[in-house]
Amino acid sequence: MNIFIKPIVESNFNKIIFKGLFLLIIWMLFFLVIPVAFKNLKRFKFFSMEFEVAQVEKEAIENIEISALKAQIMAKLSSDDMAGATITFLREDILPYKEVLKYFLYEVKESYKTHPLHASFSYKVFEKQDAPDKLKDLIEESEETAVRNKENQDNLFKKNYLVYSFSYNDEKYVTIVSSYTYAFDILDRSLFLLLHNVVGRNIENIEYMVALTKEN
Repeated sequence: MNIFIKPIVESNFNKIIFKGLFLLIIWMLFFLVIPVAFKNLKRFKFFSMEFEVAQVEKEAIENIEISALKAQIMAKLSSDDMAGATITFLREDILPYKEVLKYFLYEVKESYKTHPLHASFSYKVFEKQDAPDKLKDLIEESEETAVRNKENQDNLFKKNYLVYSFSYNDEKYVTIVSSYTYAFDILDRSLFLLLHNVVGRNIENIEYMVALTKEN
């Protein structure tokens, strides 16, 4: 039994998936519990603030719907369809990593625009030495993605940032995702971490199959 279970549990890729699923379940349970806890109340106070329970329930449902959308995006990233889309970038037995990565980022960007998230962001992939100086401290802590959200979300002159540092073929890169209107959360961190690992896994698997085909 251990022969089959141990590789699954110890796989870095599977650990990322399990971590994302765990966070998603906890997140959704939290917002499921809130309406139940307050079902007999019409309003409640928290310090000096007073909340309508109906509004709390509405926000809880919206958060569940948003979490469900992010779960769907994670499932899509790991799907055979996206693996098949990766193959279309194959040129003379080589897959251009950055092109594939940008395609995956574009697909996530388009998915974030849909209901109920309605979020927009931009993204850039840099070689690490060319990354913006103003984000260097965030980049240094971004091995498993790092987030910096602005304190005042109404300030449209500043951005929220999600950063991920990674290596490919001994080259160091940084993906910087930014938005003026959307604040990134812990599920976004897991999603973008999964995205990068899926791209690497797909490319590795396809190039391995191509190499086997040439040998035969």
